[in-house]
Amino acid sequence: GDLDGPRGGISDGGEDVGRWASVTLDADGTAHVFYRDVSGDALKYARGAKGAQGYDFAIDVLDADGGPGWFTDAQIVGGELHVVYTAIQVEDGGDERSELRHVILDPTKSLSEQAAAPREVLFTGPAATPCGGSCGDGEECVLATNQCASPTEDCASACSTGSSCVSGSCRPSVVPDGPGRLARVPAVDLDLSVDGDGLALVFYDDVRREIGWMKRPAGGAWSTPSYLGSPSGPSVSGVYDSSGELHVAYMDRENFGLYYRKGVAGAPEKIAAGVRDDGNQWLKSDIGEDVTLRMRADGQPEVVYHDATFHQLYAARRDASGQWTVRTLGAKSDGVDSHGFYATMLREPGVSIAAEYVIKNGDGSAEGDAVFHALD
Repeated sequence: GDLDGPRGGISDGGEDVGRWASVTLDADGTAHVFYRDVSGDALKYARGAKGAQGYDFAIDVLDADGGPGWFTDAQIVGGELHVVYTAIQVEDGGDERSELRHVILDPTKSLSEQAAAPREVLFTGPAATPCGGSCGDGEECVLATNQCASPTEDCASACSTGSSCVSGSCRPSVVPDGPGRLARVPAVDLDLSVDGDGLALVFYDDVRREIGWMKRPAGGAWSTPSYLGSPSGPSVSGVYDSSGELHVAYMDRENFGLYYRKGVAGAPEKIAAGVRDDGNQWLKSDIGEDVTLRMRADGQPEVVYHDATFHQLYAARRDASGQWTVRTLGAKSDGVDSHGFYATMLREPGVSIAAEYVIKNGDGSAEGDAVFHALD
């Protein structure tokens, strides 16, 4: 390893940390970073004070119960830090469940005091491996019994999404449920945003196979989840505008596209199609991973998203007539650079920045860099 590198020349693999990281800055410029520590099976909180040479971080465990820290997102509103995340394997009297959790933190208190902050459970669902990760190839986990079973073909009609035919009847199931796999949980791809003085949360429910949303007024309680009512997701992003209207952008795997809706009753608008001609053949693939939506100063939405088939980063902007204009931010060059990984952007109106992780595969080796793009 490089002696001048960030690990001082150490080349051996380290602990697996930093999954599902969320970063927010307070008014004093202090950085608050929340992430899943996979090796420690915990949600960690890193607080960084800005100094002359960068940030100096102190780190502590925020939650270590039930496999926490999946899909973490955080926001500061009203001087409080709000963190939402999913715990995927919570013990429940011999059974297991998943939980969507919300924690409110005081940024003026010490890190050690934050660990005592109460965790609010917004809702629960099946555990990530409700059958204990024991299902073999071709088997599915039947939720009613938490037992593995092989699907059969003796049902009177086709089973709906999220169900499997088992011994003549359609039964809710999850697949896969084998070792090291993550099955369906009801709170995935969490997207937390500030809504006036309150909060809004948009998410993907992998049990229902559709996107949902909740709101929390300042000092109040979270609303009951609402759902789109049709297959949608898994990638999703959404915000409320100043008039209280919800705007969402989401991947639609059934229709192979990235779509936008204004309001629950709004008609879906296709932003980008996953069915396309690459010059040699017609392709049918997902599009819209890592989508992030913001409202521009003119009241119209803008999104950035990853095309995982061609490894490119795009930005799309809607005008007042409802037309979408798509432009390329990061294009794969000569089959070397792969763009669009972990794409995101600042959501404030006006001048913004989109960020991506670019993998460079030149000279037989791979390395990655963060790349930033200005959005006017």
